Formats: sequence, structure tokens, C-alpha cells
Amino acid sequence: MPRLSRLYLLCSLLTAALPLPAQTHTTLEQSYEKAVAEKATAPYLAAVAALNEKYSSALDRLTVSATQAGDLDTALALREEKSRLLPEGTLPEDTETLPAALRAARATYRQQITALQTKRDADIQPLKDHFRTLLQGLLTQATQAGKLDEALVIREKITSLTSVPQLAEIAPAAKTASPSGSSKLITAKSTGKTDPEAARQIITWALAHESTVTTSLGIVGPKEKLNTTPPGKFSVTEIVLRNSANDFPWSALTGMGELLELVINQDTPLTAEQTRHFNNLGRLRFIKIGTVTEYGYQAMPVLPSLTDMELSTQEDPLPTFHLLQERTPSLQMFSPLRLPSAEIADAVFARLSGWPKFNNLHGGIWITATRAAHLAALPKFDKMNLGTGCKVDEGCLITLKNLNVIKFNGPLPAPILHEVVTLPKLKQLALDLEGIGLADLPDFSKCKTLTDISLDNAPQPAAEVVAKCTSLSGMKIFKFGYTQIEAATIAQLLSFKELEVLSLNECRFSPEAFGSFQELKALKSFKELNIKNSGISADDLKALKKALPKCVIREK
Repeated sequence: MPRLSRLYLLCSLLTAALPLPAQTHTTLEQSYEKAVAEKATAPYLAAVAALNEKYSSALDRLTVSATQAGDLDTALALREEKSRLLPEGTLPEDTETLPAALRAARATYRQQITALQTKRDADIQPLKDHFRTLLQGLLTQATQAGKLDEALVIREKITSLTSVPQLAEIAPAAKTASPSGSSKLITAKSTGKTDPEAARQIITWALAHESTVTTSLGIVGPKEKLNTTPPGKFSVTEIVLRNSANDFPWSALTGMGELLELVINQDTPLTAEQTRHFNNLGRLRFIKIGTVTEYGYQAMPVLPSLTDMELSTQEDPLPTFHLLQERTPSLQMFSPLRLPSAEIADAVFARLSGWPKFNNLHGGIWITATRAAHLAALPKFDKMNLGTGCKVDEGCLITLKNLNVIKFNGPLPAPILHEVVTLPKLKQLALDLEGIGLADLPDFSKCKTLTDISLDNAPQPAAEVVAKCTSLSGMKIFKFGYTQIEAATIAQLLSFKELEVLSLNECRFSPEAFGSFQELKALKSFKELNIKNSGISADDLKALKKALPKCVIREK
């Protein structure tokens, strides 16, 4: 097919895929990404997969020749090259000691991969030009309509349409093409073991970069009790990279078969050379991650056990959000942090349905009517844990009828507190009542299903706060924090006949309150009392343990 005809066909396909300019730039971008994936990325990945197979066969032939010639160094280098290439495949820079046979094979491979990249870029260019034209029309419409903030976002997107990133350092996984246009997914597995040498590399890096590594023998870090690599055998379950991880020994992650949590702070996007080493993280349950390049996601395996993720980025995550969701299909709790604009945040909330198991929103999020509507449409969404700095618009909570857990780590206006108690399925509630007076408190007894309540900075007298909950017959866990406790408070708590756990962490006690604690023995289900950081004297603690011999008392 002549080149002009091929370009015309590609533009026609894009025109059919893209909606009219009257729609939002986000919709245009999604259609553009789909067209690029189907008409450029998928064919490129399929061609690279075929090239990888040919290169692997060539390495096999060269290895046979080297072994027959008794050339051990060349044979070993070729074997290492094959293991490096499959399944993701990379070609690092040549060294002076690289065998001549391998150097020649790499040169041929690089020449062929460059030709494939050139073709891919040529296929993308007309799609990109047409997308830019549609955006330009949308920019004019938005400006004429007085939607200046929207126009700024569109103009930034037009400006960002630079050339496609090159893949000179990457050979994507063999057999990566899929009908949908994204790479074929490889699921991370786990050996269930920690490689001692890999652990040593990571701990050495952590000690030099103010980071920590949690092992079965304790936490290792420059400010921890352990500040050297532990002796003997140990497992690694958590890695926290507190500083820039640009020079982190990524290849050592392949030895972390027992890793459960990974926190990454990096000032540049994660690349395929880095994410390809996630292939042994099949047990990973939590990850904090920032920006990842498109090819970084394509090289990243599916993390089958990942249920909790914190996404911290000031860049627009939408272009690669579908790839993120493909790699984390079991995600249940999501914490989006530092999203660059309200419009992008709205779009992220609209895509939460891409995680079928998602049920828990976490972080300092602003819940608007638009975002609440997206959450209300999710059949499994029933938990919300909002941190300091969160904001909730009036009328939003009452739409989230399925919520059974709400935790607010920052103060809320009184009208929002009154919306909380209207939720029909609420079982667990945590509130910071700083700045809230007794007159502004709702009647918590309206929450007939509530069994676990935690109140920090409660107004005085605390007994009256408890009185607003006493008709809740099923209360099992009651917690006060940073609150003055009087004898009358304990007397009110005795109304909870099924109370099992009482936590008074960081609370202050009147002298009479300590004497009232023994009355808790009248509660037949009472099992645990938490008085950590309360300043209780040794004599009072001794008397308390004597009065409640069957109760677990936590004082440290």
C-alpha cells in the first residue's frame, strides 16, 4: 500500500475512533490512546516478540558453537544473555570484555529493533497530528465559552504532544501482543524465599539512603536498632525507600520472594528496566508508587496479591491508568495523593470501576458531589478512611448508603457529622472532634448497626459524649483519644453491656477515674483495656490489674 494511502487509512481509523470535538479532551485522549494501541503499539510489540524469539534461537546456535569450541567465557556470556532477554529482554551497554560473537549478535538485534521503532513512530505520527488538530478545535471552543481553566488544561496537553519515547533500552516480553492493544500480561510469582545476597544489596543501599528494611530479625535502618545486615538467615517483608530510589539495586528485587510491602519514592518515572524486576513479588500486598512510564507498565507483571496501593504523583496518571489497573486487578484499597488538578481527580474517580474488588478509599481526599456519585455506583465500595486535610461537601455522605466503615483523621464540620449518623449500614466509625462542641454533636444512637466507635479530642464532659451512644446495645469496641476521662465517663461506659475493648490511649484521667475502672468487671464480655501513654503510676496500674484479673491491660 502506498505511504499516502496508509496514512489516509490511519487518519480515517482515528477519526472513526475519536468522538467529535464537542466532547471532553479526556474522551478524545482515551480514543487516541486506543487508536495508538491498536494501530501502532500492538503491531510493534508483536514484531518485537518475533524478533526476541529469533534472537533467542540465534543465541542457542552461538552457545552450541562456543561449547563445541571449548570457549567457556563466551558460552557463559551467551547463557546469561538468554536469561536476561527472556521474558522481558534487555540489552545493556556493551563492555570491553564482551565476547565478539555476542557483540555482533547485539549489533544485529539493535539494528532490527531500531527499524521496528521507526515504523512504530511513523504509524503514530498521523494519529498524533489528527489528535492535536481535534484538541486545537476543542481549545478554541473552550476559550470562546469562557472555560478558561479547561482551556489551559487542553493547551498543556497540546504542548505535551512531543515525540514518542524510544525503546532502545527495552525489548518487551515475548508474545506480548494482545487483541486489546496492550501487552500480554505476565503474572508475578513468588519463590517464597529471601535471597541473602539480594537482601544484603538492598540493606546496604537502605543504610546509605535513610531507608528501612523490615526483616524477621527486626527493622534495619540508619536510625533503627539494627544498623547492619543481620547475620544468618532472615526474611525480608517490607522495604521503605524514603529517599530518591534512582540508584536503587532494582535487580535485587527478584530475590525478595517474601516481600509484602514496598514503598517507592523516586523523582523520575519508573522505567521498564526497573519494573521488570517485580516478577518475584507475587506475595506483595501493598505498594506506594509514583509515576511510571508506559513501557514501565508494559514490563511490569500482574501483582496478584496486591490489595492496597498508594499512588503519589503530581503528573497526570490518566494516559497509563488502564495499564496500572491491568497490573493490579485484585486492588481493594486505593489512596490517590497529590493529583495535579480537580479535573484529573474527577476522571480518576470515574475509573475506579476498573478495579472490580475496590471497596476502600483512603487519603486526604476532597469528596465532591461528582466523586460521591462515582463511589455510590460501585457495588462493593463500603469503606472510607480520609486523612488530615480531607474535605467533604454537604449532601455527599448521605448518598453513600453502603458505607459500613468511616474514618476521618481530621476535624469535620458539624453538618457532615450529622450526615454520618444517617448511614443505615455503619458498623465502624472514627472521628476527630477537635473544635466540635457538645451542642454540635449528633445523636450516635441513630446508627443502630454501630459496634465500633473511636472519638479523638472529645469535648467535655466526656460522659455526655458517651451518653449520645448508650442506646447502642451492640457496642463492642469504644475508643477515646486525647480526652479527659472522669469517673462519670466510666459509669456511662457501663451501659455497653456487650463491650469487649475499651481504649483510652493518650487520655488524661481524674484521680476518681482510676478507682472507677474496677467497675468494668461487671461487664461479662470485657476483655481488653488500653491505657497507653496515660501516665498511670505503678501503684495505680498494680491495683488495676488486681481489680481486673481476666482483662488484658495494655500500658506500653
